[in-house]
Amino acid sequence: MTQAAFDYNSEYFTSEIFDTNYQAIASTIVKTYQPKRVAEFGCGPGHLTRELARLGVEVTAVDGYSEPDFSESSIEFHKLDLNDEVAIANRFSNQNFDLAISLEVAEHLEPETSPILISWMTSVAPIVVFSAAVPSQSGHGHINLHSRDYWHRLFTKHNFVVADRIREKLRQIPNVAPWYRYNIIDYLQAEHSQAPEILEVIDRLLASESAASSAYYEESTKMRLLQPYLKDPVVKWYFGLRQFTDSFFNKT
Repeated sequence: MTQAAFDYNSEYFTSEIFDTNYQAIASTIVKTYQPKRVAEFGCGPGHLTRELARLGVEVTAVDGYSEPDFSESSIEFHKLDLNDEVAIANRFSNQNFDLAISLEVAEHLEPETSPILISWMTSVAPIVVFSAAVPSQSGHGHINLHSRDYWHRLFTKHNFVVADRIREKLRQIPNVAPWYRYNIIDYLQAEHSQAPEILEVIDRLLASESAASSAYYEESTKMRLLQPYLKDPVVKWYFGLRQFTDSFFNKT
């Protein structure tokens, strides 16, 4: 079934799936990365868009199915089908932003659009905050479900590295919906000044994926996300030490 077969009407955009603490999400993103200009790929009803704007962020938002009323704000909105590569190119060619964001949108797009979406997000901004529904997450119009390591591989093809700073903070906020608390992962260009150290991100990924798997998803995901780092000799030593200390303390 294609995306066009699903009805994204006003009833959908006012449903309870959009009932979450968008203020906390926006605040966490702004406090973590201090973006001045943000491109939002798929803004839906515009809840997060408005919260970012209230924090002084200049937002350019696009969506193919919603038309939020941003008349009382400085938000720049464009109706744009994210399945249309030409339309994306026409809108975002030669554009530069501090951060690109797309939350729980990609699962609604045609599967062949996935690499195109990631390519454009990584080309317009050095920081990307991204989430998409995983295979165990059913929902209205979910036609493009992948595990997080699938998306991770697409980002690494563009020389982006995982930082995972956002989930670390959001998972402590219960009125943020679980698909945001457990799915959001932030990526940075590998040479970015805020790109994390390897051991730093491993600890965060272990904690975030353990929380996600116990509440929502499969445990094996965390090891697939960590796979690219396991060839590093420092990481091998670190995991050996972690396994030793874990086994020691588990026996006492």
